[in-house]
Amino acid sequence: MMNGFGFGRASNLKVICNMEKKISRKIKNNKRYRIWVRDVLEKDNDKCTKCGIEGDCLMVHHIISLKSLINKYDFKNIEEALDCKELFEVNNGLTLCNICHLEEHFK
Repeated sequence: MMNGFGFGRASNLKVICNMEKKISRKIKNNKRYRIWVRDVLEKDNDKCTKCGIEGDCLMVHHIISLKSLINKYDFKNIEEALDCKELFEVNNGLTLCNICHLEEHFK
């Protein structure tokens, strides 16, 4: 079914997904994001909050996902995203090792 713009629903969803990916990539490449990651690691004492492992295998996980926040606030550009306090809230991050991070995404 076509909408008033001449695009089908699948086409609209593809555009939305591409926009989400583009904004997500720009957020993750931004200095403010790297500071957030550092602050979450520090909050969690550089240990996986699930299994306690330390080392280079650690990453930071958004409790409320980056995708959810992008959709919630409907960011149109990186500037809008960088102004979002919730996106960089330290308590919205968990330090996880690679394995626990995968488990978190597939539970």
